[in-house]
Amino acid sequence: MKLNGNILLYLGFALAAVIIIFYLLFPSELLRDVLEERVAQINPDLTVMTGTIQPTIPPGFKLQPLSISHTDFPLLRSDYLKLTPNLFSLLTNPKVFYLKGTMGNGDFKGRGEINRKSKRPQEKLTLNLDEISVETFEIFKHWPKYQPSGELSGRINYDSLKGSGGTVEADVRITPFRITLNPPLMGLETLDFSELKALMVMTPRMLQIRRCEASGSQLEGKLTGSIGFSKPLGSSRITLSLTVKPQPGFAAQHKNDMIGGFFASDKAQKRGILLRFSGTLDHPSYRIR
Repeated sequence: MKLNGNILLYLGFALAAVIIIFYLLFPSELLRDVLEERVAQINPDLTVMTGTIQPTIPPGFKLQPLSISHTDFPLLRSDYLKLTPNLFSLLTNPKVFYLKGTMGNGDFKGRGEINRKSKRPQEKLTLNLDEISVETFEIFKHWPKYQPSGELSGRINYDSLKGSGGTVEADVRITPFRITLNPPLMGLETLDFSELKALMVMTPRMLQIRRCEASGSQLEGKLTGSIGFSKPLGSSRITLSLTVKPQPGFAAQHKNDMIGGFFASDKAQKRGILLRFSGTLDHPSYRIR
């Protein structure tokens, strides 16, 4: 019994030594380069960049920080991402992996699949987002005149076989939602909403806003339309329709302002006004109806 106990003790020390050596000598930079190259081979439009990669227990990897872009369109930047494969799926297809991470004060969890054995190779990813600060999304930095804020939650799905070159579907909500205008628009410095809900579909060529509704004590708004992507991103063409309806308190507060003039009529106060946006992201134009 004593001999068996010693053997187990030695085996435990040996296993601990192997694990420590593995962690100390883990080829982080090599694996990072392999990962970025492998992703580019799977989908040339998808770019993954990370600082370091470290092993975790249970078996997996921790990447920090991490940024993901699709055709140079920023999709995600995470403080860290933990990637854990389904070990049983490594012997079959599709390969399944689980992920979780943080973005600012919020977090996300998800599940992915990679199937390279079928006639049409496929990658799928589902992300559940929980109270992620809108300010952490890099895409909004392209429009410094319109700075959004709020906590975003929702679901994002990616399927490489949908559409042409893959499709991202996002069903999200932001509570509360604020847009800071710099410079102010007709005297308005901020637009505040209690909630915004949006359903969007994105391909490498276009972003479709199928539904976007916001409500609050100031205004109610509905936005639909599309953005056709170009390079650079600022030259992307926009075709958007925005219906804005004032709340009674807002209309009374701005009855003597320039913006109050747009809502002066009974029709505008009951049905709202329609704004049609065109041009490009860097140089938009609009018409009011």
